[in-house]
Amino acid sequence: MLTFIFFSDPEPIFEEIGNSSIVITPHRFPPRLKHFEKFGVYNVSWLSFRKDENGLKCLRWYRERCNEWCYDRVEDDKFADQKYLEKFELLFEKVHVIQHKGANVAPWNIENYKLTIMDSKIYVDNQPLIFYHFHGLRKFTSFLYDSGFAAYGSKFTRIIRNNIYLPYVRELKRIEENLNFRSKEPLGRSILSKYFPSILANLPRLIRALYSNSYFFYP
Repeated sequence: MLTFIFFSDPEPIFEEIGNSSIVITPHRFPPRLKHFEKFGVYNVSWLSFRKDENGLKCLRWYRERCNEWCYDRVEDDKFADQKYLEKFELLFEKVHVIQHKGANVAPWNIENYKLTIMDSKIYVDNQPLIFYHFHGLRKFTSFLYDSGFAAYGSKFTRIIRNNIYLPYVRELKRIEENLNFRSKEPLGRSILSKYFPSILANLPRLIRALYSNSYFFYP
């Protein structure tokens, strides 16, 4: 499943980057979620390296570190490919940290902002939403999804559901149909027999999602 989707032109990010060689994106955890920084102050989402000496030197260093150690666990000052980003500003020049509020909005930082709709566009405080990170989104059945908000205790509001998640799921379904990924199972098969194994396997997560209002339906 795709992780990101763009909601508006990324040109403001390019303007902000300017002539920087290396670009990284902060998680922007709110105070109550600062403990998640053990997995990284920065998020591997928008990550750029200019094709200059400094940018390529950093990229080579990053590749070497990931080849040496890249596991989905916290060990010393490492976590996957993510904690390495914290070394960029210490080791290299012209590193830029994206400041635009509409870049990499996600379940873990969305409570930092006030979301509004103006002229059919989503705004994060006073800046347009550029791209959203759908971390933790999970499909239980063809019509039931978990947004992943329960993991962060964030509030899954109507505007988030209707204006961010539903359009995304709608687009995924359109792509799925165009690629002919639809099930070929007999129409007479009951919904229960079709989806019960998946629901049973994910029952603890589903209960948590239902309890926290983290789930949503797509007709």
